[in-house]
Amino acid sequence: MTYKIKTIVVKRFRSLLDIALTIDTNVNTISICGGNNTGKTNILRAINLFFHPEKYEPKEDKPFHKVVSGGSSTSTSPEIIIGFVDSNSSNIYTIARKFDSHDLVETTGKKNTDILSEEEVIKFLKQIKLFYIESINVSFPELINSAIEDVYEGKYSNTRLSGAKKQVKDSYSEYLSSLQEILQELSSELTSLFSIYNQEWKVDFRYEGSLSKFVDLISDDVKVHINDGSNLSIEGKGSGLQRLAYILLNYFVARQISSQSSIIFMVDEPDVYLHHGLQKKLKDNLLDISQNHQVFLTTHSPVFIDTYNLKNVFLLDILREEVQYKRKPNEVFYKLNTTLVSMNQIDGINKIRNYLGLDELDANNLSPCNFLVEGEADKIYIESLCGFFNIPCPQIEIATGANNMPKMLDYFESISTNQSIKPKILVLLDNDSKGREIYPKITLSKFTNIVVSKMYIPNFLGETPEYQRISNTPNIEIEDFIYPKLLAYCANDLLARRTFTSIDPNELESKILTNARKEKGILALLESLKDDCNPSNGNEISFASESVKSGMARFFRSVNQANSEILSIINDGRERFPEVEKFIRRITSFES
Repeated sequence: MTYKIKTIVVKRFRSLLDIALTIDTNVNTISICGGNNTGKTNILRAINLFFHPEKYEPKEDKPFHKVVSGGSSTSTSPEIIIGFVDSNSSNIYTIARKFDSHDLVETTGKKNTDILSEEEVIKFLKQIKLFYIESINVSFPELINSAIEDVYEGKYSNTRLSGAKKQVKDSYSEYLSSLQEILQELSSELTSLFSIYNQEWKVDFRYEGSLSKFVDLISDDVKVHINDGSNLSIEGKGSGLQRLAYILLNYFVARQISSQSSIIFMVDEPDVYLHHGLQKKLKDNLLDISQNHQVFLTTHSPVFIDTYNLKNVFLLDILREEVQYKRKPNEVFYKLNTTLVSMNQIDGINKIRNYLGLDELDANNLSPCNFLVEGEADKIYIESLCGFFNIPCPQIEIATGANNMPKMLDYFESISTNQSIKPKILVLLDNDSKGREIYPKITLSKFTNIVVSKMYIPNFLGETPEYQRISNTPNIEIEDFIYPKLLAYCANDLLARRTFTSIDPNELESKILTNARKEKGILALLESLKDDCNPSNGNEISFASESVKSGMARFFRSVNQANSEILSIINDGRERFPEVEKFIRRITSFES
């Protein structure tokens, strides 16, 4: 069961005197924007305090002013109310937490109209894992604790490393050996993640202290090292790399436990210290989490603001009252109140530009040549294939679903006025029921500021309905475009990581070449072969799920082309199924 935040009400917390946010739970990215010191960070702090009331600091968290008269101390203390919905949106949980001048004083909750006890509320909240990444005050030892504890418990519970916790109590040297294997495994996986940003970056963990019990792992004795050709320790890196490393380590932990818990991932200003190119790569990682879990961001960057439809984009302003309030002798404060700016008007995009000074919003979104694809997997596969074939890849924008493509094109049309060169946008749709529904809704002639083309993604044989080689109602997705044996390689990696029996790549290829199998798509065939190989537990994983498809795509991106087995599969595919490379070269030329 996945839980998401539906409503947030914050009263008397810092600059948030009385503010309410209603969130569209169909869109998992929530962007909070506004000028400096408008209270953006306080929204995330309030959510963090709700989940961690032990972090309450009355001197900082209560508003600076006091009521002029007639108010008790509780009337100026915080109250935070959050409404949750489950994955079926059938149950609504409303939980309130009130504080006084010193501590949390009351926790109340309801499930629909039924009252929950405080114990039931706490049990409910334990099902949700909150990640809060501040713009400052990061703690690598605390994060390493989470990486070892959370990931170790889930990922290695069924392996020979599962006894390491017990070993540490029985044998110092035996445990150190297991610990080193765990850290090496984490280092290897994190290096694959960091290499997307810079191929020279390698992650390493060094244990530099004496060990008496497992919790000592959480101390400063475990250091994070990133080898970029200079000094190793993370403390010696620039602010940008330190910040990026901290976010990516949190992302890694969240991704590893995402199937076990509901996750709320919050990042305060992910754009801090990062240039535009790295921001766009980081956005891809955050989109990965948002496939199934909510991601809250505060930002000044257009990269992280969904300006084409404004769903879950909240713009804040600050009101400063002229009345002065004394809290201590010789100290005077003005009443500050964060307010929510209405974004329902047609001029919502202009309001964001005016408040954040994003005058060049359009220049940051489109290149002269662009692809518009449905999801993260489409982008990863196309970028990776361009790399395999040594073809320059155009900028790729993700619509997060075929339904969003028409309105995203409308947005690009609106921001591309008065440009010397009209941006070219090629829309690539899956040849499935949703893609065929959206295809006729994209009217090319309506666009005057951008040049739009559209086409379906073919299968690995280059077959599409336009060429009448297959029927008009197939189920072809981006996975059908990949060489079958290469896709089997990615699928088997995923199955092996979860201790499932692998499928036979030769069987996958031979069966997908039959007309009946081609019509249904390769994912359906993968599903069938997986169940045949795993009759007792095959139902525990589905190749139709977005998380599994994204997992295969991410592995595809991380594949080392120097791997002889991979090179053999790719070379065999290029020779036997040349339409894949032909299609990539055709669409990247933007001539058709």
